[in-house]
Amino acid sequence: MKLYAMTDVGRKREINQDYVYVTDKPIGPFPNLLVVADGMGGHKAGDFASKYTVMVLREELEKTTLKKPEEILRNVVAIANHKLIQISETDVKLEGMGNALGGSQLVFGGEKRYRLRPGESLLDLACLAAERALEEAGEEIGGMDCIVCAMATPLQAIPCNAALIHERMAKGLNIPAMDINTTCTSFLSALDMMSYLVAAGRYSRVLILSGDTASAALNPGQKESYELFSDAAAAAVLTKAEDSD
Repeated sequence: MKLYAMTDVGRKREINQDYVYVTDKPIGPFPNLLVVADGMGGHKAGDFASKYTVMVLREELEKTTLKKPEEILRNVVAIANHKLIQISETDVKLEGMGNALGGSQLVFGGEKRYRLRPGESLLDLACLAAERALEEAGEEIGGMDCIVCAMATPLQAIPCNAALIHERMAKGLNIPAMDINTTCTSFLSALDMMSYLVAAGRYSRVLILSGDTASAALNPGQKESYELFSDAAAAAVLTKAEDSD
C-alpha cells in the first residue's frame, strides 16, 4: 500500500493552518496512521495548534495501554485537546519570526522548491532567519537569554548546532546555547519546553532556530519525495506575553 498526502494554503489565507500526517509504519497499536488536523479559520497560531495536536497524538499512541481502537482514539484526542489548552494558557508569545530559503530554485509542475546553492550551508540560512526574526521582534542578539537550535539536520556531530550559531552571531556574549532534537517535530518540542521556562521566569527572551537540508538525502529518481521538500530555515523570538497579548 502506498500513501500520499498533500495540503494547500488555498486562495483566502497567506498561511496554511492545516496539518496532515501520514505513515505506513506502526504507531503504537495501529499498523499505520493517517491524520488531518483542520486549521482554525485564520485564528492566531492556528498552524501551530494543528501541528502540535498531531505531535501529541503520535506521542500518546506510542504509549497507550488501551486495546479497543475507539477507546484509544477517544483517549488520545482528549489528551491532545487538554495539552493544547494548557500550552495556549502559558503567558508567552512569539515576538518575531523569520525564515530563509535555499538560493537555488527548482520548478515542478508550477510548484517551486528550494535547494542550497554551491557554497551555501544550513548554517547560513539559519543565521539569516535569526537576523530577520530579531529584526521583526525589535531585538538584538545580545538581548537573548538563550539560543536553541531545533533542527532535524545536524551541521556536525560535535559541538552542537546551537554552538555554531552562537559562534557566528553571539561570539563573546555570555548566552547559553543548546540543541533540542526530536527530528521532524524539533521546533514544536523546543517551543513547548522553552515556553515553560519563559513562563516560569528562568528566561525572558529565547531565540529558537529550526531548519533542514532535505536535499542531502533525496533521491532524484524518486519523484514523489524529490519534488516535495525544500532546503530552508526558520527562527522565532519567544518572549513573555503582556496582559494585552
